Amino acid sequence: MTFTHKKNIIFLTILILTSTSILIAGKFLYASINKQKSPLQLTASTLYPSPKQLGNFSLVQMNGKEVEKFNERKLQGQWHLVFMGYTSCPHICPTEMHNLSQLYKMLPAELQQQTQVIMVTTDPLKDTPEVLDVFVKKYHPDFIGLSGTKEQIAGFAKQFSMPFLPSEETDKNKQYEVNHSASIYLTNPDGDLFAVFSTPHDVDKMQADLLQIINL
Repeated sequence: MTFTHKKNIIFLTILILTSTSILIAGKFLYASINKQKSPLQLTASTLYPSPKQLGNFSLVQMNGKEVEKFNERKLQGQWHLVFMGYTSCPHICPTEMHNLSQLYKMLPAELQQQTQVIMVTTDPLKDTPEVLDVFVKKYHPDFIGLSGTKEQIAGFAKQFSMPFLPSEETDKNKQYEVNHSASIYLTNPDGDLFAVFSTPHDVDKMQADLLQIINL
């Protein structure tokens, strides 16, 4: 075999190996691009066309034995599942809080650390921070409850487009109902409104959606 022939074989071998490497890299790149472009298969939630930035708000929560402020900055750093209800609610609120408890327990431990569940009261007359804290922690010790004045809560609900009709009752010893939505809202770690889980709620479908969204 001549030197020139050997040189041609070496050149051809290098060319084949290079072409194969390019093809393999191209397949991985194509798969990666397609994965990024693949639409989410959501069945229990609806994404906002673009994340909605929230304005200022100020509510309060229990932190141990102390009452502390909770504002829009506290929504940053984690995903938050936000529900509005009240502790004396006869049907909807216990059901939805149970759903949120089941959903939270189904998340892997590392995703639980990235996710917080919040219940905002629609009945501040009865639901003091202390009362609300006891209520939400019956469903999970990590959950937090937010209260405030009627005006503060109405302003918060308006930002989330959460429909509810506050009670005009002034006697907290009376029995009354507060009409409110059962939807559950999701904010992203930037503190922006990101998605909504409308009723009826199927916990398995909610978990599948949430995992897709968090792993975007």
